[in-house]
Amino acid sequence: MTGIYSQGIIKSDILPELRVDRGSPNTSLVTKEFFDIMGADLSFARVRRPTDNALTERFFGTAKQEEIYIVGSYPDEQSGRYEIGNYIRNYNYDRSHQSLWNFTPAHIHEVNNKTKILEELTRLKHETRLKRRLYWESGITCL
Repeated sequence: MTGIYSQGIIKSDILPELRVDRGSPNTSLVTKEFFDIMGADLSFARVRRPTDNALTERFFGTAKQEEIYIVGSYPDEQSGRYEIGNYIRNYNYDRSHQSLWNFTPAHIHEVNNKTKILEELTRLKHETRLKRRLYWESGITCL
């Protein structure tokens, strides 16, 4: 939480909230005490309603399919943390997302302006169309 305060993310009297499922790690007394100490609130998703926490569910589903299930098991905890950390960095900074108009989450977060993102998307589409037209007009054929 100290990082959140120092970054100026929390400026008002609104408590930070974390949406979680009702799994035993999230409902344990230790977790509740931890969030009380941090001054944050846990918001529990409804039972059998993955749409209540859709973004998180989607991320973990994708991480399991693209990283965890492929590897199977990591040699030790340290290498597991390292490899999953690399996956998360790649997911956020290098991997384009169709739902984000093929931009990375980091780019969307950095720009933080839907109008600018849509202008950039329009410019990229225009450039791509121009490159395709020039390619086909050049008459280059594959050997």
